[in-house]
Amino acid sequence: MIQGQTVTPYKLNTVRPLVYAGDAEAPGTTTSATIGLCLSGTLSQEIVQGKIVLCLSGNSSNVEKGMEVKRAGGAGFILQNPADGIGVSVDAHVLPGTAIFSNDSATILDYIRTNKNPTAIIVPGRTVLGSKPSPFMTSFSSTGPNGLEPNILKPDITAPGLNILAAWSEATSPTKLFEDNRVVKYNINSGTSMSCPHVAAAAALIKAAHPDWSSAAIRSALMTTSTQSNNIGTPITDANGNPATPFHYGSGHFQPAKAMDPGLVYDSNYTDYLLFLCTYNTAKNVDPSFTCPKEFSSAE
Repeated sequence: MIQGQTVTPYKLNTVRPLVYAGDAEAPGTTTSATIGLCLSGTLSQEIVQGKIVLCLSGNSSNVEKGMEVKRAGGAGFILQNPADGIGVSVDAHVLPGTAIFSNDSATILDYIRTNKNPTAIIVPGRTVLGSKPSPFMTSFSSTGPNGLEPNILKPDITAPGLNILAAWSEATSPTKLFEDNRVVKYNINSGTSMSCPHVAAAAALIKAAHPDWSSAAIRSALMTTSTQSNNIGTPITDANGNPATPFHYGSGHFQPAKAMDPGLVYDSNYTDYLLFLCTYNTAKNVDPSFTCPKEFSSAE
């Protein structure tokens, strides 16, 4: 059994024939670089009808691949995760489907190649609580260093951003595909679009508790109270299990409750930032009225 991850609401409780998308494409619809990707209009209805299809990642969104399998009459599909590692982004597909780790796709493909009548079943999903290790850095996370100014650590901090349950506009479907007519109030999303609201909400709570604090003080509180350890007591890793660095997570994973009382705050004001720019002779670009102190020398 290979474990996948999904939030697809559809169930497929019966064993179905299993086929690799690269063996089920209509002639002339793909190139050597797009074989097996389940791109729109590529799958043969004659071959795919009633089967579970293994799709590789790349060139189109995950939900579009599921829509192509559905168009061709497929009963369900298995999606290769687009990146190696332990982080799998899930989607609300339009038919029974699951996403698997990248290296597991080779196992499934080998099974298809070595069996005359390969079959599969997609069992109903179940919620797993307390996943370990957590947190870890996803493969799609933005990493440093700062390309413009390497003396400034980037990113500042990290927060939950993989498979986050969030409110969703009922004006669009959960896949945002034209053919998907479903309406939902909540959806699962991944990316900095999900981690940013976590930190923004924490900053708002800190501001409510400390209304006299500047934005720099709030930023300091979040960063100095962050952690570099996961829930098994070891250093935070990347998606492949290798030790992560400050260029992955900045100061660490945020801890909102501790940020309310950080003990020490590094505050900064407008002038502090201009003085920093003075070392590069660029302060005038930001504020023409500001005069840099004479003792400041430009950076080499």
